[in-house]
Amino acid sequence: MKALTIKQPWASLIVDGYKKYEFRGWKTKYRGKILIHAGLSLEKDMVERFEKYNLDYTLGAIIGEAELVDCILVDNKFNEELRKIDPIVYGRSNHVENYAWKLENIKKYDKPIYVKGKLGLWNYGGNMEHKMKLQDGPFKAIKDGLKTIELRLYDEKRKLVKIGDTIEFTNVLNNEKINVQVTNLHLYSSFEELYKHFDKISLGYNEEDVASYKDMELYYSKEEQSKYGVVGIEIKLKK
Repeated sequence: MKALTIKQPWASLIVDGYKKYEFRGWKTKYRGKILIHAGLSLEKDMVERFEKYNLDYTLGAIIGEAELVDCILVDNKFNEELRKIDPIVYGRSNHVENYAWKLENIKKYDKPIYVKGKLGLWNYGGNMEHKMKLQDGPFKAIKDGLKTIELRLYDEKRKLVKIGDTIEFTNVLNNEKINVQVTNLHLYSSFEELYKHFDKISLGYNEEDVASYKDMELYYSKEEQSKYGVVGIEIKLKK
């Protein structure tokens, strides 16, 4: 998936819906979905200018997505039109603004996905490493090779997980870490539906346990399940 690293505060202005164009010194023929990655630097001289927008300046993370629909050569007339829309957002900047990348269907992620950015339009995905936390019980079950299905909401962060990727699980009790490889992804509308397709051992239960999808509602509400759907991430320990 294509991603674009953008300095703050500009990245937050985009995902919060204030900025519909990203300015670049170069032209691109790419059209389609891109991930909005906030870089590690914050242009401090711009913070006061955007104070009234109440922006959250997350750094070094994917904070949303958009669809790149056009690449427009910037001229004086175009600049004048933008400044009529919002003279603060489209006023002076510290960058070369030869081309305006028009963005639509902008969406801010509920949780940032921390990952190192790159220059230009870069690819995110393909044997990536993801980090997730686990309670002691399911962590041990994975470590012992018993639990092979990790249950999560299919939210923005989990949608970036692909078959072949690595997940680093951290035990919240003692900070121990293990690495697993993603071997399959099973998508369902709810945990009730998911529980019908897997045995309880693979989901992390013991033989004497009663497995119930309602256990997952302690972590994820029905409303969240309805909004995102759920995923059973099939995994195997990495040697």
